[in-house]
Amino acid sequence: MSLIKILEKTNKEKKIHEALIKKHHAFKKETKEHPCHQFSLMLASALSSQSSVTDVQSSLFQSILDAFELGDIRGRLFEASHEISPNVLIDAVSVIKEAGLEKLLLLDCIILLLSTEKLSTEAEKLIGELAEVMNVDAMALSKITNEANEILGAGDIERQDIIKNIKPGTSSRKLTSKALSEGISGGLWYLDKDLEVTFPWQASDAIFVFKQGVSLLTNNYRDNRISGDMKITACKFVNASLIFSMSRRGPVSIDQCEWQGEYLRKDLSTAITLTSGELSVRNSKFTTPKACAIQGSPFLRKYEDGDCYQEMCKILVENCEFIDCGHIDLKAGAVTFNDFLGEGGDCKGKISNSRFLRCKGSMAGAIYAPKLNDLALNNCEFTSCESTGNKTEDITDLNFIAVYICEAGVENTVSRYGYKTVSSNISNCTFSNTSLQINDSQKGKAWLIKDSNFQNAFVFLPRSATWSSEEGIDNCNFKDGRVIKLD
Repeated sequence: MSLIKILEKTNKEKKIHEALIKKHHAFKKETKEHPCHQFSLMLASALSSQSSVTDVQSSLFQSILDAFELGDIRGRLFEASHEISPNVLIDAVSVIKEAGLEKLLLLDCIILLLSTEKLSTEAEKLIGELAEVMNVDAMALSKITNEANEILGAGDIERQDIIKNIKPGTSSRKLTSKALSEGISGGLWYLDKDLEVTFPWQASDAIFVFKQGVSLLTNNYRDNRISGDMKITACKFVNASLIFSMSRRGPVSIDQCEWQGEYLRKDLSTAITLTSGELSVRNSKFTTPKACAIQGSPFLRKYEDGDCYQEMCKILVENCEFIDCGHIDLKAGAVTFNDFLGEGGDCKGKISNSRFLRCKGSMAGAIYAPKLNDLALNNCEFTSCESTGNKTEDITDLNFIAVYICEAGVENTVSRYGYKTVSSNISNCTFSNTSLQINDSQKGKAWLIKDSNFQNAFVFLPRSATWSSEEGIDNCNFKDGRVIKLD
């Protein structure tokens, strides 16, 4: 290479360095809590997706680290990027979006990936997928690519073509009915509009990113001939809303999955909704601010002769975590059991070995159940859950209800749809800085609370109940709490 070419190349790289540093100093000054480490890890992951990192790319990357005042931690970041888990990746994306730095991250990725002389169309695909995950639309991405082009400098036709073709997402990763029918195994999948399928499907080791307000409905209740278990294992969901209307021959099993998202509050979103059939959720974690994690909402099925009955829902939750779920406009933040037009007794639930932390709702922070048939809570922890819809001026602790049960059931009684209501119980549970409220307007001896601990927590019961607290509560410990009868 001639001396003139070397000087031109050096001068060009210097300008790119200066442009990157200037931008990052400006953003860091404007952002109170800049997520420097997550930002840097994402850039390292993008660079590591290549077969090798060039000296120019490494040098530019160090310029960004210098702007963050992090020193030379390139080796550590590249090593971490090779072992990055989907969970860490989702967390980093969420933090960067909250800080409003998603466009700057895309700009950096474009400059870093396309600053090398050996260009690859894989860079085009990677940037497009990253734009989709960051919810950056085509128009915004076009402005970013134009800015990157100005910084990189004109003149390279191959680079111009790649930049021109960058679009959000890739068609091969779009979630479709066909993809679900074939089974999902691994990969990053996007859903940008509502989708309905009429068959059971399987998924494992995949990441699903939904556009806010979009849902996936699995609806096979109309045809009991379409049977088959649904299994979703070791998947990550971002902004996802899954709705299941299943035949009784096709239970849904969710295991080792994780839900996160920035759900829109106005949509009153739910991560998982069951309208008929059976659902089991095990070994999973939900962090869904502004959305309820799990909801059972049985619908009323109508037949041609005019007869109708309410569908049955059965929900099993085992060894799960619910953290910061819900908001004040939802009945409960973690698990809600609804009925149809006030006619209860058609939704069964068992929740065990699960943890509820800082969940929020109007009637209950964690769990709300109206006339619930067969509710059992065993070995669960409820901590600092908050409610807003059942508070009174005299009792401020009603602002902190974790579990709210309305009309818990009556012994030896048959509901209008033929389901026998049975006793319910709470056992081996711990309530800390949050309480339990039970209404029993039908005055039945239906509830038994046993072997549970209440720390700065209360049990609120209706004064009109025919059973006393001694009959309904067995071997429970209260520290800075007690049973309170409400009028």
